[in-house]
Amino acid sequence: MPYTTDKFYNLQIELVKNGQTTSEKAGISSISEKDDTAFFNVFIYRLDKSYIFEKHFITKIHDLNNDKIYTNINSFISEFKKISNEKNIVKTVNLVANTKPKGIDFLAPIYSDIVILLFFADNDVDDKKLKLQIVNEYILQKLPQANNLSPIYINKCLNAVEISKTSFYQSILTLLNKNEQDLSYFFKILIKICLSDGRLHYTERLYIAEIMQMFRQHNRELLKKIKIL
Repeated sequence: MPYTTDKFYNLQIELVKNGQTTSEKAGISSISEKDDTAFFNVFIYRLDKSYIFEKHFITKIHDLNNDKIYTNINSFISEFKKISNEKNIVKTVNLVANTKPKGIDFLAPIYSDIVILLFFADNDVDDKKLKLQIVNEYILQKLPQANNLSPIYINKCLNAVEISKTSFYQSILTLLNKNEQDLSYFFKILIKICLSDGRLHYTERLYIAEIMQMFRQHNRELLKKIKIL
């Protein structure tokens, strides 16, 4: 799994593209290591899009928040790892179900989905009530038996769901097991949650980029619904 943190969002980065060095205002959400090199997930503000760069194509990083300049990219990687919020993310998909709190068994078939949706809903506290209504919409669609349950009981169960970066990263792995129809509906709801306040926030873009990167790493074609974000 990649090292990830939301601390490096206000950067000026010098990148080598087509033999030319350009400077871009950007954020770095994650760094993955593979085959003795590092890959940066870079969100370029001017283009409003995320890109993956090998470390060799990044020549300088200026952290504008701390006014700290990194000309040695390995030093930046070390610093990124040090403050990364990732804590021993467990890769076993089944662990998600095994850690499900007791008393909410009816959510078991879609528990991982609920963790992801609530994680995104928690990113915007001001509009959380509206976002929870959309999560309820997903539950009622996927679990018809939930229509016999009171909204108060469902919301009480949602409050018992563990929401953290660890549970989020564990849960997104289960998306790889979904068929295209289920995946399409899931992302329809996820995007609805993100856009319920009228715009896609920076943090939401970061975590959607993480999901996109996971699909790339597993050679899964990305849905058009995600590509447009």
